[in-house]
Amino acid sequence: MPLLPRVLAAAALLDALTSCTRPAGAEAAPAPPAPGGQLSSWLLRVPPEATPVTQPQGQLNLSEFIDAFYLPASRRPGLAVAVRRGYRSAAFHGWFNDNGTEDDVFLVEFATPDDATGMFRSVVTSWRGDAGASVFVDPAVHGSGWQRSVMDSAGEYGVKVAAVVGNVMVEVRHYDPSAPDRKAATDLIGRQCALLAHKPASLVT
Repeated sequence: MPLLPRVLAAAALLDALTSCTRPAGAEAAPAPPAPGGQLSSWLLRVPPEATPVTQPQGQLNLSEFIDAFYLPASRRPGLAVAVRRGYRSAAFHGWFNDNGTEDDVFLVEFATPDDATGMFRSVVTSWRGDAGASVFVDPAVHGSGWQRSVMDSAGEYGVKVAAVVGNVMVEVRHYDPSAPDRKAATDLIGRQCALLAHKPASLVT
């Protein structure tokens, strides 16, 4: 069940929601990493019982981020969008759970919160252009989500959720071979946002 990086198109505007808040009942975040830590130190960890996906993990360079985040046909315009938005760094963890599902978590840091919000709006706009999917609001993190009710080419149902924390855009993706699981995706981004909310405004990347 290989990782299939999903959709993203270029830019546009959307009246959207810009900051993550910690959902009620979320687990306490660990102590923040030492000053100067990389963005990857703020990622949710791969669960010990899970199997990591076979692609670069942790801190990504720009090329690795583009390859992981975009479909091949979208990589060239995606690179242009990321650079124009003030891209600074990216980090990724992805894993297969023992129940056959897959979770992917992306953090994408930009020069300013406005740049991160612009990227978030571009992502949500691209989702709205997908006639085979529905877009929903995740109020717990002031984010938006994407859900397909039909299987993809890998035989999975996908749900994605994106949000913004400061100058970082967060996107999570949950794939399930049995049915779309919106709760799993929203729980995942809730935990990631709760951790990332403790990140200082600037990191050494």
